Amino acid sequence: MANIQINMGKRILKATKCTANGAVLGDLGWFPISHVLAVKRIKYYDRILNMHNDRWTKLIFSEMFKAHHRGAKLPWDWCKSVQEPLIETGMDHIWGTTPPVNKFWITSFKRLNRDRVSSLWRDDTCGKKTLSEYVTFKHTIYKERYLLDVGNFYGAQLKFKARTMTLGLDNEPWIVKQSGGSGLCKMCGYELEDISHFMLTCTETADIRKEFHSDLMADLSTNGFIDQWNTYLSLPVPGKLMYLIGELGHACTEDVWEIFDKHSKRLLVNLWEFTQCTSRNV
Repeated sequence: MANIQINMGKRILKATKCTANGAVLGDLGWFPISHVLAVKRIKYYDRILNMHNDRWTKLIFSEMFKAHHRGAKLPWDWCKSVQEPLIETGMDHIWGTTPPVNKFWITSFKRLNRDRVSSLWRDDTCGKKTLSEYVTFKHTIYKERYLLDVGNFYGAQLKFKARTMTLGLDNEPWIVKQSGGSGLCKMCGYELEDISHFMLTCTETADIRKEFHSDLMADLSTNGFIDQWNTYLSLPVPGKLMYLIGELGHACTEDVWEIFDKHSKRLLVNLWEFTQCTSRNV
């Protein structure tokens, strides 16, 4: 089921096979299916504990519990799949056949399990070389707002690829490994083609960026956010990138974030279409 979840996420984002699974789950805000199933099992376990002892479900569970406690080999050890999440969250004292005194223990379990899974997700993404840029602006597994824009979802897909270094640029690790190339930009031939170069410094796409900056300034100015434009303009390239594909825009108001998000997606679409057209004509 984990593979089904990941493959579905990659289809939605049009991500390549080499895209790290953690990034797919992270930006979509999907907890691993194992976490979802664990929570459902624990909730059903709590329901069983609170059943009358003469219920068939409770009787069957009691027999399974006894067999599990004896260490008997069962064809389907449901008890183990319930006990393990409790152990992993430090709540193994709950394990038994009688209802816990604290009736709200499920809430504590869900919080502890969510924190545990979030920590595991963070450790996994930090350990990926291809996500070295991504982890500088993505710190939680919760859904990213830029994916909620159904009006320009193509732009959202490109933004995801830009964030995860899977856009297909010549200096992305998987491209260099696959082609053995130098990583230099094929259009200008002067600098390594990473996401900073692609979006903000390539001389061959200066006209596209000029139009982008003009539209962005006009939009911010019209809505009374000229100070945000001046702040953005004063930043070095890494800082500007944090506004366009990172989380720096989240520190602003909702309206400012939406303006930057809209124009960054439009910039990515225009740059991508230009480079694809240029490569076909070479």
